Amino acid sequence: MLTLDRFGEIWAVDFEFHQPSGERPGVICMVAHEIRSGRSFLMWRDQLKGLRRPPYGIGSDSLFIAYYASAEMNCHLSLGWGLPTHVIDLYVEFRCQVNGLPSPFDEKARYGLLQALKWCGLESIGFEEKEAMRNLAMRGGTFSEEERRALL
Repeated sequence: MLTLDRFGEIWAVDFEFHQPSGERPGVICMVAHEIRSGRSFLMWRDQLKGLRRPPYGIGSDSLFIAYYASAEMNCHLSLGWGLPTHVIDLYVEFRCQVNGLPSPFDEKARYGLLQALKWCGLESIGFEEKEAMRNLAMRGGTFSEEERRALL
């Protein structure tokens, strides 16, 4: 059984990206937060593209946590980085909890991050704000300072 105490670092990671159909994601920015130490990295694409590996551990002593982790793995590949050895995908964990249960959520976004947070009794941004940020990221291109802060 995998226990959290075996890991020296536990990283919660989220990327924002633009991905035209059939192409690799164009990474926009990334936030990584180490759960135990409180250390965080908030990095924009120009900083990320200059790195040969992630600014956080991905070896056997590190745990990588994300919601819908395949998106983050694709960002790693797009940046030419290796993949984490140990990954917990909270989307998969949420689906394991709710599959087969009647859903109080809208069918379109039934298994999204905001619904998972709500189901767990945790606060989050509103659906409209989440959609606005997703649309902003999918627009691609250059971003104003205000847009950059909002995406991070």
